[in-house]
Amino acid sequence: MPVDLSFQRNLERVQRIISRRQNDSRIVAMANRVAENTRENPGEKPVVLFNASTRLSGLSLNAGFQLLTGWALQLSGVPVVHFVCQRGLSRCVHGTDRDNPYRLPPCDECFRQSRINTTRANVRN
Repeated sequence: MPVDLSFQRNLERVQRIISRRQNDSRIVAMANRVAENTRENPGEKPVVLFNASTRLSGLSLNAGFQLLTGWALQLSGVPVVHFVCQRGLSRCVHGTDRDNPYRLPPCDECFRQSRINTTRANVRN
């Protein structure tokens, strides 16, 4: 008996949602551990991080490397400031629709993932 395609698509969607939430929980837990173990060195100049890569379907590879870099710097005593877009880019390429270039990008998904990635971090919009 063949599996209904709509059922299969819905099952895969639910699996992606569950996986994304589990990953988000892991990121938040690690961010909390990093924040609890961070001891800034007085007089240390801050490092600014801005990740312009997409976060529309969860954690991108670039965002993952930025997280690891920021956490490593923090744990070594370097202050880290995360710059996060708040619809400040006139035309963000993330989520661009080639068939409708005037359609606005899906900023809410990007905001959501940025909030998770910068849990307990020093953030500037």
